Amino acid sequence: MVAAGQDRRLGRRRAQCALAAATVLLLATGQPGRADSPAPTPESKRAALFSEVFGDIQGYYIDPLPLPMLAEAGLDALGGSGDVFRVEYNDHIVAFRHHGDLLGQAARPADDDTDGWGTIMAAGAAEAKTVTPGLGDSDEDDIDETMISAMLKHFDRFSRYSGPQPAQAQRDNRDGFGGVGIGIDQTDPLPRVTDVFPGSPAADAGLRVDDHLVAVDGKLLQGLPRDAIIDLLRGPIASTVNVAVRRDTAAIPLTFQLTRALIVPPTVHRHLVERGIVSFKISEFNAETSTSLDSALLESKRNIPGGLRGIILDLRGNPGGLLAKGGGVDAASLFLDRGDIVSTRGRNPGSIQHFVADNHDVTEGIPLAILVNGGSASAAEVLTAALQDQGRAVVIGSASYGKGTVQEVNDLRNGAELTLTWARLYPPDGYLLHGHGVIPQFCTSGTAQGVEAVVAQGLHPRDPLQELPRASLDDRQWARLREHCPPVMGDNARDLEVATRILLDPKLYRSALRPPSTTIARRPGD
Repeated sequence: MVAAGQDRRLGRRRAQCALAAATVLLLATGQPGRADSPAPTPESKRAALFSEVFGDIQGYYIDPLPLPMLAEAGLDALGGSGDVFRVEYNDHIVAFRHHGDLLGQAARPADDDTDGWGTIMAAGAAEAKTVTPGLGDSDEDDIDETMISAMLKHFDRFSRYSGPQPAQAQRDNRDGFGGVGIGIDQTDPLPRVTDVFPGSPAADAGLRVDDHLVAVDGKLLQGLPRDAIIDLLRGPIASTVNVAVRRDTAAIPLTFQLTRALIVPPTVHRHLVERGIVSFKISEFNAETSTSLDSALLESKRNIPGGLRGIILDLRGNPGGLLAKGGGVDAASLFLDRGDIVSTRGRNPGSIQHFVADNHDVTEGIPLAILVNGGSASAAEVLTAALQDQGRAVVIGSASYGKGTVQEVNDLRNGAELTLTWARLYPPDGYLLHGHGVIPQFCTSGTAQGVEAVVAQGLHPRDPLQELPRASLDDRQWARLREHCPPVMGDNARDLEVATRILLDPKLYRSALRPPSTTIARRPGD
């Protein structure tokens, strides 16, 4: 995800504010017609929504797709079985039929007319609701989702539609929410605190892991579903909430008054490995990941007895997340004084971007290893490829997932999100990340070899293909590389052992580093 989506959403909000201001002005000056305007109908709302959806697809999806084809797919999804509802097209007319009988028709819009096809979608849905069994009683959001999901079958598998409620949960995970800063589970009759986020209102007030929540603002929690409990705990930033907890060491429940704050779910978890080596497990990339990693690195440098000798970034199972704005690019920049990180290229001019390190290496060159597996994807692969190509880190594990595309997240007027693939990713070496992924130098998958054998194989690969520039490989050669180190899921204990072995031996570490990239992924015109 990239900043362009945020800029466009701001533009939409400004446009909506301007429309609201214009409405107020018209009412104040006594111009007729506006004060008595009827409330929007489901059909007018749907027409506006699909006009917006079609506009986003035209503007941002990485490959051009014809609107008539998408409209047909969306409306066909409302037909039920047999010939209950069917849409027919010719050069001039769009007709809606029920068992062959004409229900209604409309002039066919131009192929690029987003408003016109939005109106067609609304008209078709209205007709389908009159004849398709059960559709008339369906929730309007569900009907929208049915049509949009059917359209998205023509897209790549990373493009998706999220209805209003799932979309809000996704925004909360990326950008944060008003809350108290705890994790809970419901394995016990009362919800149990499983995590207290450092620096959160809950931590400042003294809540502890294994406390059991009894009530929130006087409402008893036993028997409530987890989502309902979370809704009680969350609320506007700076608002207060009273939480009663049962603690094993207290005879009676304890009550805490907490002031909600912006909570961004923590994604960086630190573990001391041995002899001055620290591992940072990064679960995903959100708006606070790079800041949290920066703080954890500096704290480790200050507080590790004898000094910090090596760093392990554990990205196994990390599905990605935010590319920039605190995500993978910014995290990679923490380890580089200068140099390329990644380029993005797509059909929209705004998707053509080039990211370079704009920071300084906060670790001052401390030896660095990165662990990846078949679940490491997207922003996790961007960070790994950048530091591998720049000769800053050794990479250990299995081939990564190979998700080398960027998704643009579009906020829709109904509170939903339309996520569209809009760019492909190119690491510093200039190869296409998508479908290829990152190949570790020290491979632990598909082998029962011990640590020393894995290290020797990584330093002296038997296949010369492994030493060729990545940008020079064709798809057949890439497939062979991935066969040498097949992607696996799960955490292989040998990954950590190999990383520790290399980081504790400065001479071995220097031998293991690749020379910095000389093939740079520049955007066209650079």
